[in-house]
Amino acid sequence: MVGLKKEKEVSKADLLAAFYDIITPEKREKFDELATLRSNYVTVAVENLNQEHNASAVMRSCDCFGIRDLHIIEKNHQFTVQRDIAKGSKRWVKHHHYSDVKFPTTKCIDSLKAQGYKVVAMTPHEQEVSIWDLPLDDPLAFFF
Repeated sequence: MVGLKKEKEVSKADLLAAFYDIITPEKREKFDELATLRSNYVTVAVENLNQEHNASAVMRSCDCFGIRDLHIIEKNHQFTVQRDIAKGSKRWVKHHHYSDVKFPTTKCIDSLKAQGYKVVAMTPHEQEVSIWDLPLDDPLAFFF
């Protein structure tokens, strides 16, 4: 087809170098400062997302909040990214996929616990603990 060309894979180092070429020194300094604030103290796990829009929005939100890792459980649906929504966040958020075993949810939870995370299941029930009251003594894995 005319007008369509396949994008070549760009390394993070090349992307960062190109980015630094077009921004001011002040913005470069701010970017470097903010990049060091990215955290693995909080992580996110999602299970069986079946819409590209939702999967991409979760990944972009992780990037915006400085969350380094996204744990993806694929039971019946494969995690697919929609580039227009993800806005490049796929390059900055590391994916951990759980799909190659009989019980991928259990494998994900066991893996997170082995890394020292407390697993926090998100629920709309009013009788449960509010997110504002969660203790932050240990790393947290928010499970959606």
